Amino acid sequence: MKNDLKKHLLGMLGERIIAKHLRERGHSVIESLNVFDSEKDLDVDGDRVEVKTQVPFLIKNAFSISPNQLNKIKNSKFVYWISVPPTKMPDSLAGFIF
Repeated sequence: MKNDLKKHLLGMLGERIIAKHLRERGHSVIESLNVFDSEKDLDVDGDRVEVKTQVPFLIKNAFSISPNQLNKIKNSKFVYWISVPPTKMPDSLAGFIF
């Protein structure tokens, strides 16, 4: 499977995880039907929500974004990061939602 497809599927999985997480807590969640939506990943209680699903930059204890995602993040009420477990180094926060 090509890396672009893997990243795309991982992102979609992260969005579904956050949508389920928020619905279980009583929020109204509308998932974007456009996988290339440039404004939001989810609408939660009428607010734009962005979801990032990625392996953290462990050396710096941080997540990163590409410049083309900055506007989407700045215009979201909430941004969630899901920490994907790294393959080569243990991470005590792997699988956490931030």
